[in-house]
Amino acid sequence: MKLIVWGTGNLYKKYRDILSQYKIIKFCDNDLAKQGTILDGIEVISPFLLDQIEFTYVIVMSYASEFICQQLENLGVKKNKIILHTQLCMLRQPYVSIHSLGRKVSIDRWIEENKNCILLVSHNFSYTGIPVAIKNMAYVLKKMGYSILIAAMEGGPFTKELEQQKIDFIDDLELCYQTQFFLDILQKFMAVVIGSFSLIKLVKTLVYSDIPVLWWVHETSDKYYIEENKVPLEKNVRFFAGGNRVKEIFGNHYKNMKIENLQYCIPDLHDYINCIESDFMTIAVIGTIDKRKAQDILLEAILMISMDIRTKLKVVFVGRLDESDMIYVNKIKILQSQIDNFEWIPEMTQEKLNRFIQCIDVLVCPSRDDPMPIVVTQAMMHEKVCVISENVGQAEFIKQAVNGFVFPNEDPRTLMSILVWLLENKNRHSMIGKASREIYKNEFSENIMEQRLSLIINELLR
Repeated sequence: MKLIVWGTGNLYKKYRDILSQYKIIKFCDNDLAKQGTILDGIEVISPFLLDQIEFTYVIVMSYASEFICQQLENLGVKKNKIILHTQLCMLRQPYVSIHSLGRKVSIDRWIEENKNCILLVSHNFSYTGIPVAIKNMAYVLKKMGYSILIAAMEGGPFTKELEQQKIDFIDDLELCYQTQFFLDILQKFMAVVIGSFSLIKLVKTLVYSDIPVLWWVHETSDKYYIEENKVPLEKNVRFFAGGNRVKEIFGNHYKNMKIENLQYCIPDLHDYINCIESDFMTIAVIGTIDKRKAQDILLEAILMISMDIRTKLKVVFVGRLDESDMIYVNKIKILQSQIDNFEWIPEMTQEKLNRFIQCIDVLVCPSRDDPMPIVVTQAMMHEKVCVISENVGQAEFIKQAVNGFVFPNEDPRTLMSILVWLLENKNRHSMIGKASREIYKNEFSENIMEQRLSLIINELLR
C-alpha cells in the first residue's frame, strides 16, 4: 500500500504515529514554501505532480477537506482513492476495535454478542464534565438492561475509569465516523446519545440514517452556536439540555427548535470518612486553571479580606493548568503568591476527588460560564457548602444562605463578603450542607435519571 499524505500541519502531527505504520511515499501541500522540502525523510511535492506518481490512496490530513477533495477530483484523482482523516480506519483490520474487559474485539463481533445496544459519544476521554456525565448515564442504562458502548473522538486518561467499571469503549472514533462501514454498523443500535454540541459534524453524518439520535447539549458559550454550526432539522434528532441555562442559550440561537431538560446524574458516594481536623476553613476550587473557570475572581476576593481573618483560610486548587493561555496562568501565579496557606493539586481520579471533597469545608465555583459543573453536584452530594457565580448552572436551584450561595458574575467583593460570613458562621455549615444535598437528591440522583431515561426510551420505541 503506497500512500500520499496531503497536509503537513497539526492534523498530520496528531496522527503521525498511526500514519508511520504505513508506507508514505510522498507528502503533498498547496503551500509553495513547503514544496520541495523534506518532512520525516520524505519529500513534499506540489499537487500538480500527483499524476506522475503511482499510489494507492491520498490521505487528506486537513480540516479543509471539502476544498481539497474537490481539488483532487479536478486533478483526476478518483473518489475511491481519497481517504479523509475521519476514515483512516479503512487502512487497518478490523476497521473499528472495541476495548472490552481488557481485550480488543471488532465492533461486528461486539454487536453479535450484545442486544439492545445504545452508543454514547463524548468529544474525548479527559477528566472533565462531559465524559463523566456520559459514563454515569452509561451506568444507569446498564442497570436498566441495555448493552452500552461509549465512544470518544480521541482517547485520554479517563479510559482507566471505564476499564475499572467494565464499560466497553472506542477511543478513536474520529478515525472512522465518516465511513460507510461505521454508518452501516450504527443501524444495529437502538439509539445514539451525542454528549456535546461540539460533535455537530458527527450528528450531520448521522442524519442520513434513521437511527434515533439524542443530542445532549451542555455548552453555553456563543462560540459553539455560529452560523456554520447550524443544527440539522431532521426527525431522527431530538435535543436535550443539561439544565435551564443551556436551554435558554440554545433557544436564543434556535428559536423554533424544541429542546427538553435532561440533567446528568452522579452515583451517591456520600459517606462519613475521618478527616484531619483543622482550625482553617478549607476552600476548594476544582477544574482546569483557565479564564472561564475564573479562579482569579476567588483570589481577588480573598486578597480583599483583612489579614487577621484571611489567615484562617486554606485555599486549594485542583486541576491542570491551561498552558494555552499563559497570560492568565501567570496572573493566577502572581495572585496566588500573595496568599498564605495555598495548595495546588493536579488532576485526580473520580475516586480520589470524592474523598478529597468530603474533607473540605466550602466548594467555590466562580466560573464566568459553566453550564452545570459536576464538581458542584459532587459537593452537594457530600453535604458541602457551595458558593457559585450566577453563571454556573446550579444557581437555578440555590436559595441564598439556605442551601448555598450565589454571587454576581466577576464580582469579587460580594464573594469576599460571603466568605467572611462563612468564616464567622461555621456553625451554620452543616445545616446549609444538608440542604444542599437535597438539591442532589431531587435533581441529580441515579433514580431521577433512570425515571427520565425510561420515559425517553419508551417514546423512541413507539
